[in-house]
Amino acid sequence: MTDNPLDFPLIPGDLPPSLQYLLGAFREAIRELTTRLQIGMITLDEWRRSMETLIARYHAASFMAGQRSPLIGVTEEGYIYDYVNTQLGFLDNFALVIQSGAEWQAGWNARAEQYAKGIVSPYWKGRTKILPLPAMPGDLTTACGQNCACLWDVVTIDEKKADYDCFWLLNASRIVQEHCQDCQQRAVEWNPLKVRDGILQLTGTVIEKEAVWAALKEYGVSEKHLPGKHNQKRHGWRYTGEGAAIRSMLGERNSSERNEYKRRAGIKPGEALPAGLIKKPKADGEYSDEYFSDTRLHKLENDPEFYNAKTEKSYAYNQDGSVIFSKNGNENSVSFTKEEIKLLNDSTFTHNHPGEGSNFSEDDIRFAEYANLREIRATGNRGTYIMARPPDGWNSSSAESYEFRKNRVQSMIILSIESQGLDINKVDPMRIWEMHWKFYADGIDGKYSFIPRGG
Repeated sequence: MTDNPLDFPLIPGDLPPSLQYLLGAFREAIRELTTRLQIGMITLDEWRRSMETLIARYHAASFMAGQRSPLIGVTEEGYIYDYVNTQLGFLDNFALVIQSGAEWQAGWNARAEQYAKGIVSPYWKGRTKILPLPAMPGDLTTACGQNCACLWDVVTIDEKKADYDCFWLLNASRIVQEHCQDCQQRAVEWNPLKVRDGILQLTGTVIEKEAVWAALKEYGVSEKHLPGKHNQKRHGWRYTGEGAAIRSMLGERNSSERNEYKRRAGIKPGEALPAGLIKKPKADGEYSDEYFSDTRLHKLENDPEFYNAKTEKSYAYNQDGSVIFSKNGNENSVSFTKEEIKLLNDSTFTHNHPGEGSNFSEDDIRFAEYANLREIRATGNRGTYIMARPPDGWNSSSAESYEFRKNRVQSMIILSIESQGLDINKVDPMRIWEMHWKFYADGIDGKYSFIPRGG
């Protein structure tokens, strides 16, 4: 017996039955819809909107089939959104091609059906338990692209410890020569990839190192943290590796240094370092004020007098750790003059949300963009919400207006919820706002996160 009536133990010579079923059903739905467009039963706009719905629905269904559960949380929704958003970009381009054509082209039907292959990657993302693996079959990272028929086989070593051995398998229904060189190389070198304590292990091969750096970026590591430079290490993601060389490459500090950080920051022995911490030694061996600024910020946001205040209070921190500005407001907002906003440029800005400690408002994010904040934070009795500025700036990551991006996100939320068979009017508003800002951040290459109270 299996958890999913459409799924069975992995057979290397074929795709899992649930994935085959969804691929067939998706192709048939696309074929029928595109034929209606071809013969003039529907307009191009109607076809595109229906395709968007199909893409969102089948991507969510594929992920659910892979993980063998219909339960989708905010993290899972984020992954599904990334896959769907990529396909919608392709769809917009295809719609422009159709619109510019004088007559229907023979290859358009087949091209439309290619969108069905987009559900292969989300299936394997769900099947592999969202483990930090460097690639998925069909994710366009191999020469065979979406025609990839390879499989991940995940062997559980210890579920509680999150220990797994992960094997990239060539589909035995093809001869070896029919697989691209990328897949053949992965079958040799990812045999297995080891995940221990939920962390992908490095084993030294070039392809694995490159893939691991790509995977680590999912944990918030930017290009400047990659090999060849003296790097910072953010508290909140971990790794294991090839000894001192790799640890030095990523800037890991030893236990005596961590204890010195704690002593100087006034953190008691055994007390956890604050989330969001940046540990950065200066060139002369002294400890950076950036660490202590984060510590003070952490203490402020965990002070009940701040996060439970009945009126809004705001603080802005410079990168050297100093408070450059603070101001109190009323129950709903804090107002700023143009001169005050200029002072906030490139600062970390935190404020409380009285009452239930709700998520960001639209005005919060508009303000972050207008004031060019390095990071905006909103804290309340549930915890702290964080939106970090995109690497290339608030406005350079997208030429679209705020309203256009917002409308796109709202459409994605509706599609995501409807694809799960849920009534949007019955979904917890807090969950919808979490989806909203996660999708929004993904769309501008920013970073949205949440630190629960006591986290």
